[in-house]
Amino acid sequence: MATSAGAGMARASDRTARTLRRWLLVVIGIDLSLLAVRAATYPAFFSMPGAASYLIAPVVALAVYAAAIGALPLLAARVPGASVALRVGAFVGLVGGGTEIRS
Repeated sequence: MATSAGAGMARASDRTARTLRRWLLVVIGIDLSLLAVRAATYPAFFSMPGAASYLIAPVVALAVYAAAIGALPLLAARVPGASVALRVGAFVGLVGGGTEIRS
């Protein structure tokens, strides 16, 4: 009986993780869309010096973030102990982000 309850919890956890990954990818897509819309609606932006690098930096960061989110299921399935490392990393990231926002 405990095995089926544990399996049910694992399925719910997998479903939650999958849903969270999808929402994170949706948010990244919205961020990229907002960047594109702002760049398209302000044509004088590209006449400023360094404008392209100012726009490319967040696009590259968001692309790397999306690739990392896409690679998480592969990492967790192939590396033993990866789920524990991901949980600890997520906790440290949330605490660090909260500290950064607060200061």
